[in-house]
Order: sequence, then C-alpha cells, then structure tokens
Amino acid sequence: MTDLKPPFKSYLDKADELTISNPAKAEIYLLDLLKNDFTLKELLQLKIKLAYALFSESKTDDSYKIYCEVRKKARENSFEEEIADSLDGIALFAGLKGNIKEGLEKVREAIKIFKRLQLPNKEAKASNNLAIILYYNNQLDEALIWFNNALKLSTNKKSTFYISALGNSALIFRARGEMQKALDFMIRGFKLAKEINLNRAISTFQNNIADTLRSMGNYMESKKNYEEALSRARKANDKRNIGMLSIGYANYWIELGDLKQGFEYLKDGFQVYNEMDDSFGKILSYDGFAHYWSVKGNLKKAEKYLLKALELNEKISVLELQVSILVLLAEVYEGLKRSNEAYHYLELANTLAREKKSNLARAEVLLQRGRNLITNSQFNEAKLVLDEALWLSKEIPHIEIQLISMMLLSRCYLIRFVKNSLDTSYYDLAIKYIQDTIKLTKEKNLIPNYIHALVIRGMLYSIKDDNENAEKSLNEAMNLAKDRNMTIRVRKLEDQLSVLRGGGEEKIPKQQFKNIIISFAMEELRKATTSYVEATMTEIDLEDTFLITYKLDEKWGPVIHSVENLDVNDLGIQQTLAEVGSVYSFSIGQGQNYNEGLFGPLPFEKNKQAIIYAKMMNDTSQVLKRLDGKNFILFTLVFPSKMVQFFYDRQKLTRIFEEEINNITNVQEIDNIFLNKLRKKIMSEFMKDLSGEFNPQKNRD
Repeated sequence: MTDLKPPFKSYLDKADELTISNPAKAEIYLLDLLKNDFTLKELLQLKIKLAYALFSESKTDDSYKIYCEVRKKARENSFEEEIADSLDGIALFAGLKGNIKEGLEKVREAIKIFKRLQLPNKEAKASNNLAIILYYNNQLDEALIWFNNALKLSTNKKSTFYISALGNSALIFRARGEMQKALDFMIRGFKLAKEINLNRAISTFQNNIADTLRSMGNYMESKKNYEEALSRARKANDKRNIGMLSIGYANYWIELGDLKQGFEYLKDGFQVYNEMDDSFGKILSYDGFAHYWSVKGNLKKAEKYLLKALELNEKISVLELQVSILVLLAEVYEGLKRSNEAYHYLELANTLAREKKSNLARAEVLLQRGRNLITNSQFNEAKLVLDEALWLSKEIPHIEIQLISMMLLSRCYLIRFVKNSLDTSYYDLAIKYIQDTIKLTKEKNLIPNYIHALVIRGMLYSIKDDNENAEKSLNEAMNLAKDRNMTIRVRKLEDQLSVLRGGGEEKIPKQQFKNIIISFAMEELRKATTSYVEATMTEIDLEDTFLITYKLDEKWGPVIHSVENLDVNDLGIQQTLAEVGSVYSFSIGQGQNYNEGLFGPLPFEKNKQAIIYAKMMNDTSQVLKRLDGKNFILFTLVFPSKMVQFFYDRQKLTRIFEEEINNITNVQEIDNIFLNKLRKKIMSEFMKDLSGEFNPQKNRD
C-alpha cells in the first residue's frame, strides 16, 4: 500500500473533490500540477486522476489513452497499485464498447491486486465497475451481487463508486419490477450525493427517480423531479445531465399526450449531445425522435431516426442498445408492410443475442417475433414463441417483458376467440392472462400498466355480456387515471364507459355494439404490447376518409342526415352507417344529457375508427318539444384505424370543428358540400404536422 505524505496526498484529495464538483476544473488543476517535478509513481497517480476527470467530461478518447499509458509505465516499473488502477479504468471502456470478455478479464485482475494489497476501497470501486460491465451484458443477477460487494467493502459511504453502486442496484430492482425497493436505493443515493454536492449524480438520481415514478403512474411527483433536476443541471452547466434529463422529460410529455412539449425537449436534448459529440446520448435522442414520429403516425420518419441510431451504435457497439434498435426497426418495418426487411433486422438481433448469450436480448427478439406471428395469424407458433419469452422473463427476471408476454398471449387468444366464438376456451385463456397481468401490475404498483389491464378486462367482460363487472373494471381504471392527472386516458375512458352504458339501450344493434367492444379490447392490447404503431399512412388512406352527420328524428330516432366522399347506394354500407349511428347517438347522448364536444376515437367497423364532434343546433325541419327546436348533431369523421395517431392533437381538431361549424345557423345548411370542405380543412391542417423536421444546428428560440 502506498504511503503518501503531504503535500502530495492533498493534491490527490483536491483532484477527487474537483472531479466530484466540476470535472473541467479538475482537468485544468491536474494538467497544471503535472508541469511540476514528481516521482514517476506520483506522476502516474496524478495521470490516473486526470484520466478519470476526462472520463467524467465525456472526453473518452483522451481518457483511454492516458489509462493505457499509465498501464504501460506501471508494468515496466512493477507498480502494482497503478497497474490495477489503469486496468480498472481500461475495463470500463472495453465494457462500453461491447468487449465484455476483455472488460471482465481486466477488472477481475485489478480486483485480485487490490485484494492482495489490502485496499478495500479500491477493491470496492473495481467491484462496482465489474458490476457495471455485467450490467451492460444484461447479467443482472451477477451484477447485483457485485454491486452489493462494492457496498459492503466500501469504508467511505460518501464515495462516488458507493453512490454509483446504489444507483445501479436501483436500476436492476426497477427492471425486476421491485419499484419501491428501487426508489429506496435511489433516494439513499440522492441524499448522499447532495451531502457531498455531487451535482452530476444528484441530477442522474432525480432523472431515475422521475422515470420510476412515471412508470408507477405518479406523474405529479415525476414532473417535479424532472424540473428540479433540469434546473440544477442547467445552473451547473452539466451538459451530459441536461441532455439526459431533456430526453427523459420529453418522453414524459409524449406519454401524457403533449407532443409539442415533448418535441421541444427532444430538440434540447439532441442539441446538447450534438455539441458534446456524445454518441450514446445522440442514440437516445434518435430513439426519442423515432418514438415521437411514430406517435404522430409517420413510420417512415421513425425508420430514418432508428437507422441513424443503428449507424452510430456501430461505432460504440453497446449490445443492449444495438439489439433494442434492431428489434424496433423490425417492428417499424412490419408496420410498413416490409416483411423481408423486418425479418432481416430481427435475424440480426437474434444472432447478436445468441453470440453474446444474452437472455434479455433473446427475450426482446422473441417478443417481436410473437407480434409478427400474431399479425400474420400464425397463432400456434406465436404461442410457442411467447411462452419462451415469458419463461425467459421470469428467469432473468425482467418485469416489463413478463407483462408484455402475458398481454401478447391474451391478444393471441382473443383474436382466436373472435375468429371462432364457439370455442370458449380461447376466451378463458385470454382473460386468464389479463387476470395474471392485473395481479402482477397491482403487486408491483405499475399503475399505467394496471390501468391498461383493467380496461382490457372490462371489455372482455362486456363481450360476455357481464356489463356490471365490465363497468366496475373501467370505473376503477377511471378513478386511478383521475388521481394521477392522466387527462388523455381519462377522456378515452369516458368515451369507453359511454359506449358500455349505451349498450343497454334496446334500439342499439347488439352485434354492432359487440363489434365495437371487441375493437376497443384489440386496440387496448395493441397499445399495451407495441413500442410503435403498427401501420403508417399512404395517400390512399388520406383519401379513404369521409364525414357523416347523424341527427335525432322525432319519430325514427338516430338517422343519417348527410354524407360526403362515400357511395351510400350500397345497402350494406347503408345498414352499417345506420347501426353505428345508433350506437354513437345513444352512447354519447346518454338519454337526455346530450353531451357536446369531441369524442373518440371510437371503433367504426372493420379497420376504421371515428372521431365525433357533437353539437346542439337549430333545426327548422322539425320542432322537438323537449329540445326547443334544436337538434343533437353528430359530425362523424371516419378514417382508417392506422390514422388514429394522425389526429393526436385534440385541441387543434376541436378548434377546426368549432371554427367551421359556428359559421352555420341551421341543420339544413349541413350538406355534402359543407362536409367536404370541413373534411379537407381538417386533413390539410393535420398534414402540416407530418412535415416538421429538426435542424440540430439551430438553437431553440
């Protein structure tokens, strides 16, 4: 063990303090020190501190070169402690680049040396780095053992590596679905980081706390942590954390439906990572942009950003990222109906998973294979694939993959039941997997997933005419969504509950009502089991839209008033329009309440959805005594289901309806010419949203 005397030890201590608070200042301080005369051993120890400071600034190439230089000189002079220090540093770079075997060999050699020299804190630091490399390779159980070893060995409970071990352990607990335990570890690390003013770690912990709270449905506390951490990172000019937090906060807004806010934070994050030339951060940004454009309904742009991410990842070779990107590309290409390309990328991901012997990567591949097989109605093979994914998810363990596997199995059996309703065993299996999902999400306090499962169960109950339990399930989901200010989810649940309650009306065609309920269940299962939407739009899809208005006739009830862009001479089309209109009118009207405003998207028929703007209007064609000469009109925009994401901005859609409809004074002014103009106005306004691009060279205003 090195016997350092003042003032040299004080130089090392000051370098550590500066690296914690401001790595850039630590770099300047150490470069200045290195101009002085020191022994070779002292010079090597200062250079090790410099290498770590540079690593903390994301100057990875410079850091790596210094570690290699130190290792060479230390070996030439048999300086064991410095050899181990350099090996410990080099090992992390190997792990980051996907050279797991090399990384593990070097860090284990360092641990042996530190153990022999009886340096418990340095052994603890190396144990933490070993765990990080194992974590990179998705060996979560073994990683957790070594993180725990780092915590036990450390005599300094306020060291950076001790705090790192707490944070990384928390991430493993979160992957296992042990959310409260994850939060406990994060909060412990956060408090320690604040005590020593470790700004980078403080922001990182708050980002992870915010992400975890978001997955638990605690959106208010999640938002508070994102904002506090961003403010702190900006004050400290901590660019790496500004980028990370911006991407995390962007995903928060996208999840809650505020795409405009989400896009602004995505741009902020990418701008920071681009200026730093941080490859890992830029990959996260590209993934965020891909998710954004997918939600907007533009899979071609999602494809573009994922290909950028894949190209960039080839330079840093992070296995987990590479497999995830390949799987997402496969999902996007399946949505684009480019099955050969989807298979190509999935095969690449599968090869990587096998080469690296990663169960997590293998499970991700199996999930996507299961999705593809369900889409292509290959249900028996889908079951085999998803059963294996479910088994692997429990072996790893990984809670998210377990949940998606169960819901995909439920989706598989529900489709089989719909195709063959005489075989009730398919229905029983569909609801079994949803009940299992409900139990698991409730146990793990994963509220957004729990709400998904409650809605699906409610729809499954309704399919079997168990409307009491169906409504009970949806009401529970509604109350949870309201408690967490999930406004978009609340609005959707209100629409779904309206349809369920309207189903009791005798005048509603029962088969049409059941078709709508099945569509609700299928839609919810798709949302819960896909990362990206399953289809993208074409010009044909844009043309395959139409507007229809329904009104209430004194004698006949709900009737078609006017239709545009649709040939209604076909008797089958006439019947479908009339039946769906009855369901909508009774569901949205709810007796005598006549709810006004925007509703939907609601299932229409087959592969179509509808958004409805309901309005009370003067009607000179009849005098309804109870409505004082007014009529309840449903402006119903019908479009292919794949276009649901296209109409994500409800405020904008409401504004367009109001602007056009408020210009007319009587129902009789609503004809196919007016409806055609209204539809074209809606389509042209929303098409503008699909053309936006981001130039990373321009800053935000």
